[in-house]
Amino acid sequence: MEVMEAQFAKYFNQVNNAFHIGLPDNYKKLSIFPIFTDLETLSTVPYTKLDNEVKITEVSDDGSVPQLLANNTSEFNVVIYEGEILEGLKQTRVLNTTVLLAPNTKTYISVSCVEQGSWSGRTQYARSAHRFYDPGLRLSKQMSVRKKLEAGRGYFADQGTVWRDIDRELTHRKRRSGTKSYLAAYEDEEGYSFSKGVDIDEEKQHHKYDKNEGLRVHAVKPRQVGYVLSIGENIINFEIFDSNKTLLLLWDKLYRSFISFAERQHFLTREITPSLDDVEKIFYEYKSSQTRQFKTSGIGQMNELESQSSIASVLTLNNNLIHSTGFIKNKETWTY
Repeated sequence: MEVMEAQFAKYFNQVNNAFHIGLPDNYKKLSIFPIFTDLETLSTVPYTKLDNEVKITEVSDDGSVPQLLANNTSEFNVVIYEGEILEGLKQTRVLNTTVLLAPNTKTYISVSCVEQGSWSGRTQYARSAHRFYDPGLRLSKQMSVRKKLEAGRGYFADQGTVWRDIDRELTHRKRRSGTKSYLAAYEDEEGYSFSKGVDIDEEKQHHKYDKNEGLRVHAVKPRQVGYVLSIGENIINFEIFDSNKTLLLLWDKLYRSFISFAERQHFLTREITPSLDDVEKIFYEYKSSQTRQFKTSGIGQMNELESQSSIASVLTLNNNLIHSTGFIKNKETWTY
């Protein structure tokens, strides 16, 4: 294991030298610092995103809240991402870690329930939702997963913590859901989170974030493979994909989660954007973090990093970066 970790550290240092962070684009208090690479791609591993050739089901007729079964019937590797929401089955779930599924294999995947009041078979297969789990809730979930992981219990979260986070989200958005579904907080929305038919005071109406306007400001740039997200003065998280193409494919889903989080934080932050130096400092700590490798249910190596300011995960296969996530360890950045 120490040899593998040393090999990863050498590779990680090399690939990180190809990253650089650009100046932010700002939309209200939501700022995105693009992460660019000088490389054409960070991975030569062929794969595709979740599609109809991957059948995600309950693990059995009785089901298991923290696990699903992914049957990749295709001839390609398939990636499913941490924070990706899976609708259907007995209840809606969110991925606890990124998994690379090998062709023609069945793989157990670790998930958390984001629909507490449902346990009935509504669909035979799960489908990917139209949005990611929002960055603040991803941080809360990943802090919980990290504790379980270090205790030798695998990529599982504290389910009670996840449900409490969702209860607060539903309350914040004045939403009622018989199944306490995370996605119910955003039903009937046109790309912004305060929905039609909800009484909202004039000041909150003024601070809605329009998805289409935000996507215009924060359009993905050439050679951009990731982002650093900040709301006001608070740096929230960063994420890196293997290519510009992958980021483009996922950007709409990611951006929906950004604006819902930004609205929740709007009154808790000042009109200050972090400096590029502040962002680069956190990114430098990420690049020089201590690393531990853990077993992943799919193929590849899952490398867990921790610095003074952040926790991060990097999935690689044969020295190819597949996906990396990082979250700033400041719980004040997702307080309701």
